[in-house]
Amino acid sequence: MTDITGIMAAGLVGTLAAGLAWQINRRLTILGALGVLLGAPVIEEFIKTGLALMASVSVPWVHVCFGLCEAVCEWRQAKSITLAVALGVVSHACFGLVTAGLILEGWHPVLAIAMAVIFHMVWNSSVWYFARRLTE
Repeated sequence: MTDITGIMAAGLVGTLAAGLAWQINRRLTILGALGVLLGAPVIEEFIKTGLALMASVSVPWVHVCFGLCEAVCEWRQAKSITLAVALGVVSHACFGLVTAGLILEGWHPVLAIAMAVIFHMVWNSSVWYFARRLTE
């Protein structure tokens, strides 16, 4: 579904995925940086793609909507549009394109999601590293 109805359905699924991930991720804060850097990518990628596949909607559009939901939350905390907010949307879109592309290439969905998890972990770790370096 790539028509407006399909995009709207993917938007609903992406919003649901964001809400579910937020509920789980906020509990990961007890693990500190490890929860954000390693735990959140596993949860987010499996929820986003899993729900998209179960609902038969576009994996990339679900990831974009998820990224937009996350950006709104970060924007509300930062009170301004920051580079991190914008990059969050772009990065989630990229994770969705990687996952969907690998599935289209014949990868088992779990393996495709696992690859997106690895990219997501590397992304989070890189952002965390450079953010720390900038604030030192």
